[in-house]
Amino acid sequence: MSIRKLRRLVLALPVFAFGAPACDSITGVCTEIGCDSGFLVRLDALPTGAFTVDVYANSPNESPSYRYECAPGALPCLQNVFFADFLGENPHIRVTTTEGSVLTQVYGLNYESYRPNGPNCPPDCRRAETTVAIPTS
Repeated sequence: MSIRKLRRLVLALPVFAFGAPACDSITGVCTEIGCDSGFLVRLDALPTGAFTVDVYANSPNESPSYRYECAPGALPCLQNVFFADFLGENPHIRVTTTEGSVLTQVYGLNYESYRPNGPNCPPDCRRAETTVAIPTS
């Protein structure tokens, strides 16, 4: 092989190696990090004692679509509660503690897409979040 052909080959290699769209990196290899679509409810403070967080897709007069119950003990209670697969637009959220109950309706949730493995790699998940108040005395 002549020096001239070798130079052309060396100069062309980056085009072949990097010219095609890659998933996440220069190598074009996608990782396999998973993700869940859903809705994250952040409590403005962590209640003391037992509490529940109910999420209603339609009306708070119906049974909750999702419920998180916390009874302090072996596992710590969460201040940020993720409800996988919930993609409602205007949910009602009820937080109930020993202090009482607070009902909040969230309007027009903005679900953002994200791809943990890079812009051209699956999966494509959607997530929205909001912060709600807890009952106080």
